[in-house]
Amino acid sequence: MERALCPVLVGREAELSQLEDALLGSNRGEAQVVVLAGDAGMGKTRLATELQRRARRLGMNVMWGGCSEADLALPYLPFLEAIGNFIRGMDLPDLRNKLGVEARELAHLFPQLAAEGVAPDLDSMQGRLRLYEAVLALLELAARDKGLLILLEDLHWSDASTRELLDYLTRRLRRERIMALVRDRSDEMRGMDPLLALIQGWRRSSVATMVELGPLTADKVAQMVIAIFDLGEEGVQDDTRDFLYERTEGNPFVLEEMLKAALDRGDIFRSKEGWTRKSLEDFELPRSVRETILLRLNRLLREEIYRLRPQLGRGAIF
Repeated sequence: MERALCPVLVGREAELSQLEDALLGSNRGEAQVVVLAGDAGMGKTRLATELQRRARRLGMNVMWGGCSEADLALPYLPFLEAIGNFIRGMDLPDLRNKLGVEARELAHLFPQLAAEGVAPDLDSMQGRLRLYEAVLALLELAARDKGLLILLEDLHWSDASTRELLDYLTRRLRRERIMALVRDRSDEMRGMDPLLALIQGWRRSSVATMVELGPLTADKVAQMVIAIFDLGEEGVQDDTRDFLYERTEGNPFVLEEMLKAALDRGDIFRSKEGWTRKSLEDFELPRSVRETILLRLNRLLREEIYRLRPQLGRGAIF
């Protein structure tokens, strides 16, 4: 059975504080759009989860939606997911009444809001503008009494319709109690990701804030190890810190995976005196991030094969 390590946010205190300041500002009526960017494994999900927890503690409404890496991206998918989950279980007649004429426009995306048919001409420019105004009206309604945090994840996989709607909302939000947190991959942004042009435009017009997650420093790697193993004042030896920093390149996810592998192999173990390790020369930790991820993937694949083997029958060859 796989040993679980405690999720931590060590080394991300400044970024978390920046996100919380934006959340509090939005709750005062100063709408915020924040792009949380970083390479895979840098901790975007954990920061977003923690921000969601803090928003709920403030009594704010929370919506969450994400894009899919499927080849055929559905139009407006993160908004369909975020808003659709939010309105599920609501009093629909009351919601239609509060939305007024906007409900007919929203029925294009949410058929349950249709009462007197669906508005025509969604494919025209004017039709899309009416739809976008209706989405904005719904978000404003959700934020009116409690404030709203809307989390939009993996926007590097977004389709053109999603990006167009997001850009429209970003430029229209002003005094509403809304914070939109957009998660994106920095490594994707270095390539041909079409979201890059959008973000550059937001930067020029100062309508969005960037929070970028870089690698942890060697000292932050040591702090993360201390938090995971609850080492207290005994801390981490300098040679252990430097060894782990070099092998993980400061990537929090890779650090956790390497520590899990070290626990499984017995390179790190608990003695009567507490946590200890073998000599670093005896460690079998892979020498790069890529090797670590591949090692983890191979182990997961083997576990999946063994799990499915009874269903595959004796004729299967492994």
